[in-house]
Amino acid sequence: MKRLFLLLLLAISILGMAFTVPKELGPLQKSSYQVIVYHGPRFFIQYFQFTLSNKTVQKNLNDAILKIVNAQLKGLPEAMLETIKDFPPDFSKFVSYKFNSQITFFGERYISILFKDDVFLCGAHPSGSIYTLNFDMKTGKVLKLSDLFSKGTDYISQLSEMVKKDALSSVGQNFWNFKHINLNQDFVFLSNDTLLLLFQECEYTACAVGIPKFYVEINSLKGFKLKLNGLVTNIDY
Repeated sequence: MKRLFLLLLLAISILGMAFTVPKELGPLQKSSYQVIVYHGPRFFIQYFQFTLSNKTVQKNLNDAILKIVNAQLKGLPEAMLETIKDFPPDFSKFVSYKFNSQITFFGERYISILFKDDVFLCGAHPSGSIYTLNFDMKTGKVLKLSDLFSKGTDYISQLSEMVKKDALSSVGQNFWNFKHINLNQDFVFLSNDTLLLLFQECEYTACAVGIPKFYVEINSLKGFKLKLNGLVTNIDY
């Protein structure tokens, strides 16, 4: 069984997909992504790789994406094998892993990508994690939350108070032991006007709640300094 599974893992099918966008969208002239499917228990890994006019920026962006993808795939087949080795045969066929990515915002300068994985191990529902990437196509660097605000802005307290205020209406319960957001808090842009803060499943709530999300109106933020100029939002795969 184990040998057969490992042999099946060697059968990797790569499907290249591409979409084009109008020339007026500036640096994003053409974009493509790959869907990689590992056969064993069921795997689905999808991510974007971009073609940009600035090849240095293109490499930095694609490398940043691959860093996130590879971090999730590292040791994945072995980990799944270890997990299911004692499962009854009828159960192991239902084990699956999915890794999806979605562009939530693409502007003249900034891009946001949301990654989510789901692991199903024959439980009541899959368990998942989220990862985010925000990238500055002018500097060719990954954006941190602190890069969104003018120097000296107490954005941690500002955003934390918003999360505390909205927790009851957004997730239906208080965050367990939540004090403040992290310096490396996951976020993406959804539009020129909306910032989305995300927390991990089970981090501050019951796992059944899923991924807690908090929508922040950018105009309400003190010290926010970026000019987003969004051209495309919510590009789905």
